Amino acid sequence: MSATPKILLLSAYRSDSHGYWADWLQEELDADWRVLELPGRYFRWRIRGNPLSWLDELAQLLTAWQPDRILATSMVDLATLKGLFPALAGVPCSYYFHENQFAYPVASGQHSSIDPLMVQLYGALAADELLFNSRFNQQSFLDGVDALLQRLPDHLPENIAIRLEKKCRWLPVPVVVPEPTESAQNNVIPLSYAAEVGANADVTAVPRSTPLLLWNLFWSTKPDTLIG
Repeated sequence: MSATPKILLLSAYRSDSHGYWADWLQEELDADWRVLELPGRYFRWRIRGNPLSWLDELAQLLTAWQPDRILATSMVDLATLKGLFPALAGVPCSYYFHENQFAYPVASGQHSSIDPLMVQLYGALAADELLFNSRFNQQSFLDGVDALLQRLPDHLPENIAIRLEKKCRWLPVPVVVPEPTESAQNNVIPLSYAAEVGANADVTAVPRSTPLLLWNLFWSTKPDTLIG
């Protein structure tokens, strides 16, 4: 590897949180970066179609530049990309799970498909290391792989989750604490605190000196039900 590592960052779904992570990495890690991203919309097309979307752009990039490492999010169909581009087949790859589709909630009325699960399973098998932003994310992925394989009919290898676990690392994403807002300085408790302790939480009962950490949850179609 060269003195300054050449890293190809592939992010197939640039939503706000994915974008924050990608921008933070480029700011904090000294490397020769090349970044391919796709907008955070049309989820099912993004997770299945990103090799096609990047087909010409990636071919042009690789004519003049060869990465030392690939860093791909788990929305990327890594196995297909490595098959389409022989120049990438032997490049070490880190596969980053911002979330995993095995634990992602399916809303009422939403079409359920095995495709996103298979993309992430094949991507994990094709990668050299698997990075997760929480222990829950890692374990729910491994448990989900086991559960999926038990549903498939025949000709399956054994101990896939055990093999994948050997490549797993837990790598939390740093949280940058913003400057206190006027409301925070005045000790105003955000109403979203209710999401932490239940819809009927009494936010006035929270001691004003108590630090407050909020976690965005996934909500079902019923407004009074938390999936998170």
